[in-house]
Amino acid sequence: MAYTYNQQRSEIFEMTMLPVLSYSRDESEWDFTQKELSILAKDLDTLEEIYQLFLPYQEKLRSYYLMGAGWSFLTTCYFYLLNEGREPSSIEELHNLVLELSEEELHYCLRLFLTDDTTSKTENKDYWEILEEKSFKPEQKWHILTFSQHLKENATKMVELSRELVSLYVPYFEKARLERETYAKNLNLEAVFKDTQALKMIQGTLQKESFELYIVSPWIIRLSVITLEPLFEKYNSFLILSCKIDEVLNSHNELDEDNFSSALKTLSDLTRYKVLVALTQPHAKSKDIAEDLGITSAAVSFHRQKLQNAQLLLFNSSEKHTKYDPNTELIQAVVDKLKDDFNLK
Repeated sequence: MAYTYNQQRSEIFEMTMLPVLSYSRDESEWDFTQKELSILAKDLDTLEEIYQLFLPYQEKLRSYYLMGAGWSFLTTCYFYLLNEGREPSSIEELHNLVLELSEEELHYCLRLFLTDDTTSKTENKDYWEILEEKSFKPEQKWHILTFSQHLKENATKMVELSRELVSLYVPYFEKARLERETYAKNLNLEAVFKDTQALKMIQGTLQKESFELYIVSPWIIRLSVITLEPLFEKYNSFLILSCKIDEVLNSHNELDEDNFSSALKTLSDLTRYKVLVALTQPHAKSKDIAEDLGITSAAVSFHRQKLQNAQLLLFNSSEKHTKYDPNTELIQAVVDKLKDDFNLK
């Protein structure tokens, strides 16, 4: 398994993701089990402190920060600069380099930000055509379109806001420095892949080529894979792990009462159940699923995240036409428990 861990890049990446810390617990897509709450108790307290600290900036965040599923527009600019050989040595140097980007480069980065495996080629499309293919809410599409019309000015305001947030965040960031460094030092990634069901499914994807490993503070609560292989030549695959995320995920390895209750609760929502079935079919697209079920694409994304957090939905790395697999082991364990409890044959 070939990967590179660079502490400096890891730290800069975390600083580009600060808007995720401005979401309230009510907006979170995590439904924590009691075991997860126990593991993350102190970190959730810290998360609430940061949320309260960022609360006065909510309006600016909505105006000048663009957030995708796993990264921000500022993150995209960072990836672009990395691949252009203009690597910043700090978040402040990244800020300065973003301010130096031309209008053309910023538009290129915005198109990269909007491109993923659900989006067809964007070279000859305007922003609205690209956004029509996305599962964003209508108001989010309009916001991105408006943002693009004054891109240089809005990128400048984004950097100004990022500087303010970074200055507030640094004490918390430094507080977790030793934990991040210790986690990185002791991490046996192959063992984590072997023991963690959610990672087994993406191991094949990451083993195709070398990837960048970023380790972020525990309150960010993140396991994500960013694959930009068609878009960037050198730095194009990233695995993001927050400290303790393996503990959180491994708490689901055995079907105890806590996990049984979580699985039943997640599956009891009929729409979510239908989304689970639909997402595990070949060539599944959020837009098509939304139309079939009479819901929005954003709702499909919401249910998908809930299913992934409950580990009922896993990434599929072996079948290129099917992005997700149901966690058949977990579902079978739930069925077996129901059979045993009610003496069903």
